[in-house]
Amino acid sequence: MKKNYMLKLIVVLYYIIHKVLFPQDFECDILNRYFFKYNNKIYSVETYNIFDENFEKRKKIIKKLENVSYDKFIKIKGKYLITRNKIFYLEKEIENIDLKSFEILSDNLSKDKNNVYYENKKVDVNSKNFRIIDKYHYTDGNIILYLSQNMLGLRATMENLFYIYNVDLKSYNIIDRIYSKDKSNVFYENEIIKGADPNSFTKINTKYSKDKNNVFYRDEIIKEANPNNFEILSNNYSRDNNWIFWKDYKIAKYNNKFKILDNGLLLINGILYDIQTVVTKIDIKTFKKIDNYLWIDKTNVYYRNIDSNSIIINDDMSIKNDLSFRWEKFKKLKYSYYTDGNSIYYNSNVISKDIKGFKILSKNFSKDAKNIYYKGKKIKEIDINNFKIIGNDYIKDNKNVYFKGKKLKVTNVENFQKLKCGLFVDGYNVYDIE
Repeated sequence: MKKNYMLKLIVVLYYIIHKVLFPQDFECDILNRYFFKYNNKIYSVETYNIFDENFEKRKKIIKKLENVSYDKFIKIKGKYLITRNKIFYLEKEIENIDLKSFEILSDNLSKDKNNVYYENKKVDVNSKNFRIIDKYHYTDGNIILYLSQNMLGLRATMENLFYIYNVDLKSYNIIDRIYSKDKSNVFYENEIIKGADPNSFTKINTKYSKDKNNVFYRDEIIKEANPNNFEILSNNYSRDNNWIFWKDYKIAKYNNKFKILDNGLLLINGILYDIQTVVTKIDIKTFKKIDNYLWIDKTNVYYRNIDSNSIIINDDMSIKNDLSFRWEKFKKLKYSYYTDGNSIYYNSNVISKDIKGFKILSKNFSKDAKNIYYKGKKIKEIDINNFKIIGNDYIKDNKNVYFKGKKLKVTNVENFQKLKCGLFVDGYNVYDIE
């Protein structure tokens, strides 16, 4: 018994000394998509989405739940964390909540016997008359609450809460998760489709609909579109018997001669359109596709910037005066790296002339004899002879950690690493999760 007691005491003392002298802990536990544990603290992961139907950008925010440590009393369901006496939506506490009657309705919507909550805030509705119509529609007897859910991939959705006012609840009819109507109006999500006739209205798909008079893109009329012979094409293009449309914009008459090229370029009667814009600088005879969103002709490289909210061909990089450029030999290397034999390009921009010394290190990182690049941009001050790539966007040398090519303030550069669970840590702090 004495030996066992001494052994336990030694183990406890070792653990205490180890924590004091070596506080770094490189163990983590992913609890679900929204919470993880690190150094016995709970963190939330919130993803902000900048999204339309063509492009998507996500920004992750990691925050520590204050005064919450992991123990057996914690229950986690989706974005909600429940302790013995508190409920959190991500890192934000839902205050004055009744735990016994608490009920989760969706990713972000919940209620108790007294209130309805969206995220951690009270919703201004009559909670006593609040009832569920379906997964996306709720009512308090006066207004409709609508949950919009846009798919952002196989698993992710972006959910927003809207009010639908001035609804005749007696005649209100839900068509599907996006469309609904009453005796006077048709609604696209929470917006009235102006001019839509409820009696003849029909859904075409999640973006397009029509009635006896008009065709609609979302909640907008497609002017001059004929509902009797309207046809949806690809890349948000559509047509009737006379016109080509992009979303709710009228582009041009096509006279039965048009072609949608890869990545949404449109050729009508020998004229090239980038959506509504006529591409005038192009040499159509030598114009050819190199890769997704990248084309070339004998005078220019054309790159569509997928980071912008509008789709515009970026033909600012003129090569007319570059005698070393060999357009006929321009080809893809890997990822977004290209060469013409004389220069290295990231997308359509020259990043290096060092053909022999250039190396592609990963999707985002590359180097030549003098520099290291993140997405084609030079990383300043990094030690080119002593560096380590950590994940998609992180790289470090002996002195600094760089995130997307810029210095990141970290507590311990030496211990900065990516864990198997996807966390980027230095033993003291959490910086990101991949």
